[in-house]
Amino acid sequence: MTVLPIILIRAASIRPGRSGPATGDIWIEVNSHAFPAARWNDFVYVITARLLEATRSVCEGRNRVECVHFMEGPYALHLESLSQDLLELRLLERPTKVMERITVSKLYLVRHVIETGRRLLEAWPDAVRYSGDVRGMESELALLMRASVS
Repeated sequence: MTVLPIILIRAASIRPGRSGPATGDIWIEVNSHAFPAARWNDFVYVITARLLEATRSVCEGRNRVECVHFMEGPYALHLESLSQDLLELRLLERPTKVMERITVSKLYLVRHVIETGRRLLEAWPDAVRYSGDVRGMESELALLMRASVS
């Protein structure tokens, strides 16, 4: 039985960057597999913004394929449109080693990444005022939310 992927963020881990983007624990769980690893610490707002942007691009049909890279390792999430309603997610250890492959509905992914973005903003509500990476993620969240209702 295939389990739908879940994007996990550990709010208590989020820290402002000293001279760059905020970091925090972010990973994807699917079929009992944590990708890239459980509690992977990375540029949490940057990755979430890119995930929001990639989801919107694939679901709107601007691009058939998008890739979201985790910044500190050879890992990426590959999104590929299969039809009007479905897409394939591949969890890759770059460039070609597929760790997991799953087909999901575009509606599921849109709803899930919107919820992930909302949770992330709630995790650090004061960050929006001073952090460019947080503002960028907030902007991508608003764009995907607008696109999902049109």
